[in-house]
Amino acid sequence: MARQRTICVVEDDPGIRRGLVDSLEFAGFRVHACADGASARRTLALAELDLVLLDVVLPGLDGIQYLPELRAVRPTLPVILVTARGAEEDRVRGLRNGADDYVVKPFSFPAEARTSTGARSCSRVARRAR
Repeated sequence: MARQRTICVVEDDPGIRRGLVDSLEFAGFRVHACADGASARRTLALAELDLVLLDVVLPGLDGIQYLPELRAVRPTLPVILVTARGAEEDRVRGLRNGADDYVVKPFSFPAEARTSTGARSCSRVARRAR
């Protein structure tokens, strides 16, 4: 039996977090939900994950600044930044710091699901290349 895919949603807004968690669970994913930097660090360090949806602005954590630290311990884990910051400079900074993709809120779940599928594919290719 195949292992259920697991996604970590790191989002401080309760409504957005709940919407993402509900949609992902309905789509058949197992979901870890984190509301702040401390819980995100614990979960991202220990949980077996297939994808991270990481907000940029969180209590106790700047998602973009945290990416190099995350990449040091989880180099092949796909990370999609999810943020209201849509400026090109923010996107470039996020991608340069290690994000696989950058999604601007608001977004629709089907688009998010397609993006996460692409990030998982990229991660599998990277793992095979090593």
